[in-house]
Amino acid sequence: MNLKILPVAAVLTLTVVLSERRGEAQPCRSRLAAEVNSFIQQSYGGSLESPKTTFRKRVPPPPVRDMVNALRGMGYEIGDPYVDLGLDNSFNYSVKRDGKAWRLCVSMVGPYAVLFRLGRDEQLTLLADVRPPTLGHEIKKVVSDGKYTLLDRATLSCATDLKLEHTVTAGRPVRFWQALVRDESELPWEPRRQR
Repeated sequence: MNLKILPVAAVLTLTVVLSERRGEAQPCRSRLAAEVNSFIQQSYGGSLESPKTTFRKRVPPPPVRDMVNALRGMGYEIGDPYVDLGLDNSFNYSVKRDGKAWRLCVSMVGPYAVLFRLGRDEQLTLLADVRPPTLGHEIKKVVSDGKYTLLDRATLSCATDLKLEHTVTAGRPVRFWQALVRDESELPWEPRRQR
């Protein structure tokens, strides 16, 4: 029998992908996942069972405004942040330059961000997972320089015990995506369910 040893990151990713196919989310065991979960618990008032969303704001804090201003200084067109205080746990920006478009979500919960490339048919490609890593590199560098960590699909798919109104009501496990970015029952990379 020929056994292959996989790196820890590959095993965690494989665990999440396999559990997603079965419709369940598994908690992740990486150091980053533990750090993210700690920020989630602190930001939601210390209780995962009865979370408070007092961290939700309409006006981005100075570090986020600095990132936006840096991108504007590099010639990117950036729309005003979109925030739905009933659902969003992040500041959501449309970013455009040279006929290309991105969606940048900067979490209100902790120093985390998510960057998508918008395709022709509004298809979202999560850039933390894309090779070559140079795709969107200027935006990634500005986010990194702002002391925010870009999260990949495997991390955003990790389960947390947080009880969020919209996700839980839909009978779905809460994942880091919902806790950090938007409380909606489906993940943006999942195929849309028929209603």
